Amino acid sequence: MAEFRGKLKEKGFYTQDLWECRWIILKNLEHWTSEDHRRMQDLLSRYSGTVIEDILIIKEQIRDIFLRSQNKKEAYSRKDGLCLNPILKQNQHFDNIFKFLSTPYFEYMVTFLDHPQVPRSGNSENVIRVWRQMEKVRYGFKTAKGRLDHLKLYQVSTYLKGEFG
Repeated sequence: MAEFRGKLKEKGFYTQDLWECRWIILKNLEHWTSEDHRRMQDLLSRYSGTVIEDILIIKEQIRDIFLRSQNKKEAYSRKDGLCLNPILKQNQHFDNIFKFLSTPYFEYMVTFLDHPQVPRSGNSENVIRVWRQMEKVRYGFKTAKGRLDHLKLYQVSTYLKGEFG
């Protein structure tokens, strides 16, 4: 989308509306407000047949894989149907999506469909973010000295109850 906007700007077109709607384009359709629908209708009438329309189509087709599939077999079938879409070959970014969906990681992304005990989202990205915040607060576990200092502080607070004797 940024490349498309940049090319339009170079040609002298007004693209501020595209910039203002960038988050609406990426937002899930069911979370759009009536104002979002109105703005997107205006935007799509202006950018019909462009990459903006393609982004919305691809995004919804990818979401369909995970939301509407009942099992892994159906998810793979939907993925294969999406990968046949000629839109994916028009743009390097779309091609990267195709390549990612074709990796072995897709197997892990749809595991929740056949195994109800596996949560749909493991929230691993949240765990990683929290861990990074902990590293920053404690000046990092990245070095041996940082890990040793943290261990000392942990031992003092846990075993000595903060008393240094």
